[in-house]
Amino acid sequence: MDKAKLLIQHCSESSKLCLICGIARDLKCAKLPLEPSEEEAGKVILGLLRQTIPVSNSVNDLELEAVRLAVLTLKLTSPSAVLIEKRSIKRLHDKATDEDPKKKIFKWFLYLLKKYGKIIG
Repeated sequence: MDKAKLLIQHCSESSKLCLICGIARDLKCAKLPLEPSEEEAGKVILGLLRQTIPVSNSVNDLELEAVRLAVLTLKLTSPSAVLIEKRSIKRLHDKATDEDPKKKIFKWFLYLLKKYGKIIG
């Protein structure tokens, strides 16, 4: 109980900005495990990535089924959830350097969400 009181006193006397920076630093170092549903969605998308699918404007059944399974597994079932995901991926794409292989993957995810966003959301 005394330890909790000391912690509360420390927090009340400390700068809010310093506390927030400390929390942000701790979160950056944290390793958060994936949920089984997230792992399953990742496997589906990775399987699709490994296949050679020509990029076209027509609906590709294999692409669509993989995207549908991924969004259902991740519970991205509303247009607003798809939009939030698209914005998050766009931010990650913009942060990635040109040499980062993830940049291509983010670009491909954005392509899929743009192509199938209205169908899945």
